[in-house]
Amino acid sequence: MAMTQPFEISIKMGDTILYGKGTTALEALQSIERPTKIIQKSIFTISHGNKRKEILFTPVKMRRIFFPSAQPILIKWLAAGLK
Repeated sequence: MAMTQPFEISIKMGDTILYGKGTTALEALQSIERPTKIIQKSIFTISHGNKRKEILFTPVKMRRIFFPSAQPILIKWLAAGLK
């Protein structure tokens, strides 16, 4: 049985980097601890094996990524370019 590559997500906010890893993109996102304040633009990076996608987010959009009810919907959109 072949091992699949894990999904890795990193979020860079200024000099802070948040990192998450999981067998699915949603698990990787949920493994990241929510920051106390999001007040600056952020670079969201998702990778799976050799595929990688980077997106620049405003503070308002970055806050939405941490809403538990929105995560399953947003992660499908964010991981769409990796297939």
